[in-house]
Formats: sequence, C-alpha cells, structure tokens
Amino acid sequence: MKLKKVTLNDPVERLAVSVKRSTMSMLDAYRSHYQATYGEEIEKSHLVEEMLRDFMLSDKDFAKTMGKAPAAEPKKATGKAAVAE
Repeated sequence: MKLKKVTLNDPVERLAVSVKRSTMSMLDAYRSHYQATYGEEIEKSHLVEEMLRDFMLSDKDFAKTMGKAPAAEPKKATGKAAVAE
C-alpha cells in the first residue's frame, strides 16, 4: 500500500470538496483497502487529507517553491557505519 498508516496529531481545518461519483467510489474502495491493510477504519476526511499531503510532499517542483526538499525515506541500516553523502 502506497499510503502509510495515518497518525492524527495535527490541528484540523474544514474544507468542503465535491468530487465525481467515480472518484468517491474509488475513495471508498481505497478506504476498504486501508482497513484490510492496517486493521483499522479511517474516516474519509482523514484519508483524503493524508493523500493530499503525500502528493504535495512528493512534488519536487512544489518543494522548491516552498523552500525545502520533500521528506526522504529513511535509509535502511546495513550493519556498517553510515557514510555522509
């Protein structure tokens, strides 16, 4: 699953959004997939927020306009001392 498990520790603001019925159907299917993967239900609003956040953080061009690079995936330890790049 591309989306990581959601953590809810940030203040929330409301945003009303209308989507096509086909998009809502896919969102419902993704929500079911999330529950099957993590064993927990997730509200649609939380799922959409995380998807939007993931999308924006992965956009390198957008990161440049924000003045920072997207968050990198942590490197796996190999048992050897890490060498600075």
